[in-house]
Amino acid sequence: MATEPETRAISLPDNCTWRDPKDPPWPTPEDPDQILTHTTARKAIVCCPQLQIPSIERGSPHFTTCTTSTTATESGIADVLDAIRTHCDPVAPCYYGVRHKYVQAYGRGARQFKRTLTDPLDDAPALTPPPQQTPAPDHVGSCCWQTESGWIIVEAHRDSVTDDATFQIRVGLMMLGPLTRPETVEPVFNTVGESLPGMQKTWPLRQLILTRDRRPPTEPVAEETLGTAGDTRRLQIHGGNPLYGTQSDDLQALPTTLRDTMFTPLSRVSTLVYTTEGRTSPHRSTLTVVEPPLMRTLFVAGTVQRTT
Repeated sequence: MATEPETRAISLPDNCTWRDPKDPPWPTPEDPDQILTHTTARKAIVCCPQLQIPSIERGSPHFTTCTTSTTATESGIADVLDAIRTHCDPVAPCYYGVRHKYVQAYGRGARQFKRTLTDPLDDAPALTPPPQQTPAPDHVGSCCWQTESGWIIVEAHRDSVTDDATFQIRVGLMMLGPLTRPETVEPVFNTVGESLPGMQKTWPLRQLILTRDRRPPTEPVAEETLGTAGDTRRLQIHGGNPLYGTQSDDLQALPTTLRDTMFTPLSRVSTLVYTTEGRTSPHRSTLTVVEPPLMRTLFVAGTVQRTT
């Protein structure tokens, strides 16, 4: 685990293409509640709006964290999500990512997250493994839920080759300062049979900011999926990932720590979900990648400038 904060901003070179013409076409999901895409990453990618991604604007470049790990059944995970909704005063929707074999789902809402997590996506229509790629064997899902106390994060994974319905689950809270209202999050930890950790720890802000002076190919996200048109606080468009298939050697001065834990997993996901903002640079796109204190998760906020 990293101990030092690290933020690196990089302008993507022209050889970071949006997608390989040989790749399968973007999938068209039958379920309107989420977006599906191709992946060979070992991590789940959670696409958040820019305003909801964990961030530090001022002060020490460290989050304060409380986390616990345990096992949970499918009903236990539902209880955790219900406890967050009931006790933690969410100020924004729950955004999630679920990765099963070569399928990645992006979505919004705790109920849909639980349903997608417990109903594997390997039979999803129009999704075939990318050529000459081996899908990851396990099954992982994560969500990010902004609350009055900070960002509640939940990560659950299991070995997909078994019929065991028990997940390894990690529940945590990322804060910008000390926990001042423990009574709001204590019920969440109690739900998984654990006590609220008596000692808070710090987690360094580790983020990668990638810009490209060209807008990716995009398509609108349906209103019932992740947001409504014109609402810049929500995800609005499904678009190409400029890192997909790119080698880290194509980027100069990329630290090994960020390459292994952030760049490489993200480069194995074919598309992302973006917000739109501003009008001053109509072709610019930006990816902000944040690593949370989880082993199998990345948070990504993608933005593109409006063209009209």
